[in-house]
Parts: sequence; structure tokens; C-alpha cells
Amino acid sequence: MDTERIKDEESLYHTAAAKPGAERVAYLREVCRGDPALLARLTALLQSRDERGDFLEAPLMGENVVPDDSLVTEGPRHSHRPLQAPGEDR
Repeated sequence: MDTERIKDEESLYHTAAAKPGAERVAYLREVCRGDPALLARLTALLQSRDERGDFLEAPLMGENVVPDDSLVTEGPRHSHRPLQAPGEDR
């Protein structure tokens, strides 16, 4: 699949995703007329999106969770030394 076609399909997907149920179906039938494979791909992607929801819509841990700063450390834990060639003394 070439890059231009992928961009076109992505655009169709986002446009369809923004439409409500019946309007989405009509839109997909119109833009995919004559290309049942495209209709199947877009329908499957949209169905998957609808089933999972948008994972970025709600916070993972809830709205009232306060971060635990006790896990934050200051500065490096290990001192790093530059690499040296085998047999080279420090």
C-alpha cells in the first residue's frame, strides 16, 4: 500500500470516527463505494475503537490520585567512569 493511499484511508477513518452511528454508516458506504476491502478495513478499525473507547479520554488512575513523590530521587545513583581500553591503567 503506498503512502498516499494510507494517508487517504487515515483521513477517511478520522472523518468517519467523528460521525454518529447512522451518519457514519452512510458516509462509509458513500466513500467506499466499489471498494469492499476498504469498507471492511475501516469498519473493523472503527468497531475496534468503539469497543475499546479512547484510552486517552480518562485518567488511568482516576481523577483524585495524587502522585507519590517518595519514588523520585535526586541525581544519579551510580557514578560512571569513562571506558578504558584493555590493559590501560587508571
